[in-house]
Amino acid sequence: MAINIRRARPHDAPSLAETERTIAADPGYLCSIPAELDPQKFRETIERLESGEQGVYLIAEDQEKIAGHGYLLKHPLKNLSHVAELTIALHPDWQGKGIGMLLMQALIEWAEKDPNLEKIELNVRATNTRAIQLYKKWGFRVEGYLTRHLKTVSGYIDDLVMGLHLRDAHPLPKLPEEFRTGVYAAVHQGDTILTVRQVGGPHAGKYDLPGGKVEADETVEEALRREMAEEVDMGFEKMRFIANLTAKAESQRGLRGAPFYLYQIGLIYAADGIYPLHQNPETLMDFSWKKAEELNTMNATPFLLSQCNPGTAS
Repeated sequence: MAINIRRARPHDAPSLAETERTIAADPGYLCSIPAELDPQKFRETIERLESGEQGVYLIAEDQEKIAGHGYLLKHPLKNLSHVAELTIALHPDWQGKGIGMLLMQALIEWAEKDPNLEKIELNVRATNTRAIQLYKKWGFRVEGYLTRHLKTVSGYIDDLVMGLHLRDAHPLPKLPEEFRTGVYAAVHQGDTILTVRQVGGPHAGKYDLPGGKVEADETVEEALRREMAEEVDMGFEKMRFIANLTAKAESQRGLRGAPFYLYQIGLIYAADGIYPLHQNPETLMDFSWKKAEELNTMNATPFLLSQCNPGTAS
């Protein structure tokens, strides 16, 4: 699967409408029903965003087939012009393959280059847990709750209102941002180790151990099981502590934000008896099995290198 992210063009409108009709056939994901999804409306939105002044419309393609799409639309009112609304949709055949992560990355990167755009807002069904986890992964926070917002053939569905502050104007970290505690899984198979490819943060583009931040209401085991499920769609029978280390990396808040040093405190566990979960989470990352000789300080994080060549992390 080779995913290409590109700008939407007017002739894409019929395919985009058909994609959303397929999604809407399963009540509870979109506000619209299939009959309400008119290709002309999609064409009008694409044409409105073609110049880039009012937003951007992106498409994810897999061998020239549309796998998903998303767009940012700025508010037209002067007092709301610093806010853009996010819409993102994935065809059911391509869900759970990390395409949502790629679209989100491209949309947020575009937004960070616009000096006048400060916030991204969205609505998501409270029942769409995979999408909610994807948004939280990118830093979106729940800012409101709309009860009985949708009335479908299956009943009422609540909506969550979520927001992302691009300039870090209203940070809401549980701990100071410069220090984060994470838990990571070292999973070996023969002479290879399980890796994920980071798409954001100070290690963007590098191979890493599956894992991530331990939330305030989680145990270490709960966090590792959640991260394994979200990133590689795997579970494990047992875990055993291997090491802990602190990795220091220079990071930055947004595109033009002040740089700072991020101290990542990593708790590394061997995850034994792994097995597939078959949940196809939207947060699934690009994961692969790598040999130690394929990894180095240029393409891998200190946490991963510590399990390939002990002593390389500090």
